[in-house]
Amino acid sequence: MSRLVVLCRRFGRAQFAGLLLGFTPAAHAHRLDELLQRSFIAVEPARISIEITLTPGVGRADEFVASLDPNHDGKISSSEGETFAATVGGQLALFIDGQRLALTVGDVSVPDLDAVRTGVGDLQIQFTAALPDSPRGARALRFSNNYLPAGSVYLATAFAPAGPNIRIGPLRRDEAQQSLAFDFTIQARPTPAPTRPPSSAALRP
Repeated sequence: MSRLVVLCRRFGRAQFAGLLLGFTPAAHAHRLDELLQRSFIAVEPARISIEITLTPGVGRADEFVASLDPNHDGKISSSEGETFAATVGGQLALFIDGQRLALTVGDVSVPDLDAVRTGVGDLQIQFTAALPDSPRGARALRFSNNYLPAGSVYLATAFAPAGPNIRIGPLRRDEAQQSLAFDFTIQARPTPAPTRPPSSAALRP
């Protein structure tokens, strides 16, 4: 199942439609000598999730494969994938209300290397960061991706799970879409009214 289908089901059609607004056809049709970097930022009640998808063009494939497979054995081990993910993560910056958050590497999905060499291989890396405690109200998020800026094309967008308690404001991107900023609010879920036990009269036969 494609990542887009999973996102649509998880976050709802309205939120997902908004996520696609920043993804222009020109950026998708990146040249053969460019590295396409897409950043998906999800605001959740207790954390921020980031997915980075890297797609090298044919002209960048050999360089990309070499960075993934430093021992040149034609296989990407779990440790090689984790090392590569840590390198990418070291070039990402996520701030909430001016405070830089530590990113934790999650799943790393490595494509078939033959697919990479033909320009259709997507490498996906999941990162998460815990939201620091704060009184409910407007919060400010700022994200930047500084991984391999020379010869890269960037896309960045953000979304929130479907539901009434998380709201994301207008997205502010730089021209290259290496950086993204926006305000968001997380409202407390209403506390359900306590259920009263039945009266003694109701329990009489």
